[in-house]
Amino acid sequence: MERITRTSKNIRPDYNSVVEIYSGHGNSEQFYDFLEVNTDENGNISCPEPTSNYLPSCYQAGVIMKKLCLDEGKSESTCTDLATKTRDEFNKFPGASGIRVLFGADNQSWLDAGQARNTYLPAFNYRPKKSVQYALALRNEGYGDDKDRFRWGFIGSSDTHSSRAGHGFKQLLREMQPNHGSRQ
Repeated sequence: MERITRTSKNIRPDYNSVVEIYSGHGNSEQFYDFLEVNTDENGNISCPEPTSNYLPSCYQAGVIMKKLCLDEGKSESTCTDLATKTRDEFNKFPGASGIRVLFGADNQSWLDAGQARNTYLPAFNYRPKKSVQYALALRNEGYGDDKDRFRWGFIGSSDTHSSRAGHGFKQLLREMQPNHGSRQ
């Protein structure tokens, strides 16, 4: 368990920290025990191998790059080296922007990379340590009671960013929605 310190700098009683459990981007309620990236004691990152529950995006980027390379007629060893380099470079990009290391890859090539498998509505680029279950388990070392835990508020979905009900995706223009009012 990581060490989390509750201090006046990160906990303010006049504010309530809110966690979005579910959105149009998926469900992040439950913790799943896998790593999206490996980090060694020196802070160096590397791409983990796939598991039955998770296909790392960095790993799939290497698979895609190797296929694109072989399709261009390059040698197996050249393409294997390029795939390894792609896996290494993928996680150097912030957030979900590692996809930028690949040009010419279609969406279907990514399969379910970056999503937890066998879950209810998996989140896009799910990160286990950003799950609600993980956050609720965090506490100071040697904690004595609930005062040492973060206190969270929960919301279901905030994708509309305007307090409108729904998951953010509307099939019609917003101006045509009944709760917005029609325009003549």
